[in-house]
Amino acid sequence: MLFQHINRHADKHRKRVYLVLVVIIGLSFVVWVTPRGCDGTNRPGPHSKVGQMFGKTITQADFLAATQRAVLGHYLSSGQWLGGGRSDNDQITAITVQRLMALRAARRQGLDAVSEEEFMGYVKSRPALQDKDGAFDSESLKNFRTNITRSLRLTGAEFDQAFRENIIIDRIEAEATRGVIVSPVEVRDAFVQRYEEFTVSTADVKLDTTKNGDPSQADLDAYFAAHQQELLTADGKVFQMAAFPFPKDLSKVTVPEERIKTTFEHEQKLEKYKDKTLAERHDEIRDRLAQSDVFLQAYSAARRLRDAVTTDAKDASHEDLLKRFAEAAAKAGAVVTETPAVQQTDTTVKGFEGIDKFGFLTRNVNEKAPLGNPLHGTDNVYLPVYLKAVPGTVPEKLEQVRADVVKGVLDEKGKALYQEKILPHADEVKGMADAQALNGLVSKALEANADKELEERRQIYKDQQALVSRYLTPAFKPEQRTAAVVEFMPEAFLDAAKEKIEDKQIEYYYKNNLADYQKKETRASQIVVTVPPNADEATKAKKRARATELLAKIREQGEAFADVAMTGSEDDATRRKSGDMGYAEIGKRPADIESALAKLQVGEISDVVETKTGFVILQLTDRRDGRPLEDVASEIRAKLESQEAQQLAQDKAADLSDELSAALDRAMAALGDQADDAARLEKARQVFAETIKAAGLTAIELATPFARNENMGDIGRDPALSKAIFELDPAMPISNAVGANSPDSPQYVALLEQIIPGRLYSLETEADILLPKLRQVVSNDLAREAARAEATALREAWTEALAKGDVPAEINGVAWKTSKPFCLMEPDYQIPQLGEVYDAASKAKSGTMLAPIEYANGFIVARLDARTLPADDRFTDKVKRELEDDLKKSKDGAALASFYQRLSQEAETTLFGEPYPKQN
Repeated sequence: MLFQHINRHADKHRKRVYLVLVVIIGLSFVVWVTPRGCDGTNRPGPHSKVGQMFGKTITQADFLAATQRAVLGHYLSSGQWLGGGRSDNDQITAITVQRLMALRAARRQGLDAVSEEEFMGYVKSRPALQDKDGAFDSESLKNFRTNITRSLRLTGAEFDQAFRENIIIDRIEAEATRGVIVSPVEVRDAFVQRYEEFTVSTADVKLDTTKNGDPSQADLDAYFAAHQQELLTADGKVFQMAAFPFPKDLSKVTVPEERIKTTFEHEQKLEKYKDKTLAERHDEIRDRLAQSDVFLQAYSAARRLRDAVTTDAKDASHEDLLKRFAEAAAKAGAVVTETPAVQQTDTTVKGFEGIDKFGFLTRNVNEKAPLGNPLHGTDNVYLPVYLKAVPGTVPEKLEQVRADVVKGVLDEKGKALYQEKILPHADEVKGMADAQALNGLVSKALEANADKELEERRQIYKDQQALVSRYLTPAFKPEQRTAAVVEFMPEAFLDAAKEKIEDKQIEYYYKNNLADYQKKETRASQIVVTVPPNADEATKAKKRARATELLAKIREQGEAFADVAMTGSEDDATRRKSGDMGYAEIGKRPADIESALAKLQVGEISDVVETKTGFVILQLTDRRDGRPLEDVASEIRAKLESQEAQQLAQDKAADLSDELSAALDRAMAALGDQADDAARLEKARQVFAETIKAAGLTAIELATPFARNENMGDIGRDPALSKAIFELDPAMPISNAVGANSPDSPQYVALLEQIIPGRLYSLETEADILLPKLRQVVSNDLAREAARAEATALREAWTEALAKGDVPAEINGVAWKTSKPFCLMEPDYQIPQLGEVYDAASKAKSGTMLAPIEYANGFIVARLDARTLPADDRFTDKVKRELEDDLKKSKDGAALASFYQRLSQEAETTLFGEPYPKQN
């Protein structure tokens, strides 16, 4: 708990100066004391045995001191302090054990004597103890020594020992690498390997589950035959459609010449039209404007019909509404026809061509909400009204229930795949925290096959990676937790915060952020009609007509801009604020928006403006050139009060965490040495409940298990809180104050209540979650096999074309891309799966078609066009030195790895009753 106490204090008081020392002290206790209960459940004395090395006992005091020196020594060597994460704790353990082994080896070889001259030379060479010019600074040494010895409770001799140990370890490692040499032949070979140039042509065959993810027709036919009587077609809906037709001859629609000219002048500014004349574009613009006009007229007529039907019809029955619809349609001159039964999967319906929203109709229009919005058809605008439902029946043909049949076949295949490829690994994955931990299976497989040849190990690696990513990850249910949380909302501390903010703080903030308050800004509101990317002219015309209709509501019908924005805008972010975009510095908005706003006076509304993403109507609501203090004082005060309230909430949470931690320490000490995790968590729950009750607080129970970064009950998704809860354990189940460091962000103190280990999803009890995942896995496998076949066929077709000497730019509809020459030192990152393409090319001859290279999303088909040895003039003295240095470092690393591996085998180290390193 000491590490938690220290971190809590640092968080609360923001004393960053001593953060490094906090990390050192905390890690020392976490690594060596926590495994035996730094929570107070078991406090071994300094002479208690924690392990052994080379047959000799290691006491707790020895390990704690060794760890402190290891952390300090690591900093002296690397210039970096290790943090407080789990991986750094593991690293400190490894560094400490390695240092102890190296120091023993040095003693046995008589290499452990350090002269005063060596010692001072090493001290003066440390960057942390030098000034900005690289000269030794005795004052820095004095301060560093004082802070470290005081914080770690080290004597001066122990502080010096860490320096001396680094010298000894450098010496024994130099001895271990003494015989390492790099020959000129090795340097030359490395030069060739790194600078040989390759040119390849590649084609990427991607998985396409949309096209190839369904089962074969034979599988579908067999399933349909076996399950036909169980399948039912989907319920259908019948609609009445009031049609408002477009004129047959658009040439009879009047379009003013001035409007055509204005449109041309606007479009001429666009890059693609700048070289066209009005005469060249006159007829096309006239027809488009005419088309837009007739659509708008028909659309407006349909809207008027809808308004006529719904006016004063709030409590009308469905039957009465249908009668009103028929009467109003006849009065409006609309032709009413009836659709056949329409299902959600229908994209088109015979007789109503051009409508692409029948799926939307069947989902959202029903007896309770019978009237839809106008729909754009090929030759009409339709207003639909729900008439009746038609129940599903036993299908006569597979196509009537194809989606259900596909789902059924995928379910069957998914269940079989689960039994064959996933379930056998249930015991291996049980207890893993998250999907990332599954990668340990890859490492385990490589360790088990360490004696195999490199190529075989590479294949094992690929196979295990595929197993983990394709099959185990989708079927894995990560560790879940439950917790109780006390929430501190900053708004509850706002009154107290207001009393703390003084006028001089506001003035100080204004002066220090003056640039923010001297900007030239505009405030505007918008109504947006979006246009899909790559939309055709007909779609654009419909969207422009919709925007024109919305503008007409404001200018001709007198509706308020804010009301039209709320009901008609398609930009959710501003629609909810009545179109308000807020203030922005002039020049920061898109150019087309800025250009339109520049022409407006405050309060004015623009014409329809075409943008890259659609059409927009703008209203300029304010323009300002900087703001004096008196204008923004209240705004600054509110910001400072909000920040202060957030800090007060954070302090209150930290106080509760401190109180809970102290109470829990006492309770755990009284619990006894033999308590298990369940008993510890139960005791923590008791302490938590009693403490918050005494403080007049209540807890939010997060009783529904949640995984990391999932929604947490009433709190929802909060990454900071989730991270904190998943870092707790039964020995330390109370969190620090947790929360985003920003105004209005809640602050929390969390209690860990339950840990539910990770495992595979169960087909028996969790099929509703698992089967959709398995369906996707099977669909991906089917698409992968199709892509494999396509890649193989492409390779064969390419090989055949090469043999004939006639190679087209594309084969089987797939285009080939030829790379620029590249080498290991100068890669071409435009090549897909570059690493694997390079590996394959480096083993092949020029002109060779490489075997299809599989990756997560498909296959790469490649041909090695050429490989060229590097020119001798590139083999400069500088390149030679760099290659020699790299090879020496690599060989030194291998020699040191062998050296420490030998020491590790001799040491037979154990820590806390278990062999170290732990065997997987």
